[in-house]
Amino acid sequence: TFGQIIEQAGNTKLAVSAYNEFGKIFSVSSDQQMANYGEKMTGIARRLELPGNQMKIEGVTTTGESFDWKSYRGKVVLVDYWATWCGPCSQELPNVVENYGKYHEKGFEVVGISLDSDPNRLDGFLRKQEIPWTTLFEAGAGWDHPMAKYYGVMGIPKTILVDRDGKVIAMDVRGGEL
Repeated sequence: TFGQIIEQAGNTKLAVSAYNEFGKIFSVSSDQQMANYGEKMTGIARRLELPGNQMKIEGVTTTGESFDWKSYRGKVVLVDYWATWCGPCSQELPNVVENYGKYHEKGFEVVGISLDSDPNRLDGFLRKQEIPWTTLFEAGAGWDHPMAKYYGVMGIPKTILVDRDGKVIAMDVRGGEL
């Protein structure tokens, strides 16, 4: 909460410091829940430092293939953390689909990172909605998806826009801002 208040007040540098310091303390706890909080706090600090820097993404796609982040170089990519059960994610989906349709031929891509736990529910949703982009998924992981933990994603939808050089240029872009 302390880190969030500092972050919302606009002092990113101090928020990063607070998240890193508390993350170190919590992550060595013998209580697994506290250690997980520590890992997420460190991830939040990592995410807050993304603007202007390279983003690391790795994982497995819904088809079971290893994700190749390097193949997205030269494209503008929206990294979209979401889940089928997330109302705001479902509300934003038509906007993402529309932008994908308008700009895909010009080099716009989307990489979804699903925080779902149930592979059958996700698969049904992707087929019904005809989602054309790659989605990363770890069965049973939910909020503990490795990329969600790595970047401290604690709420969705969470979007990160990456430029053609692989550097983050915007965060939390939705609606008309996208």
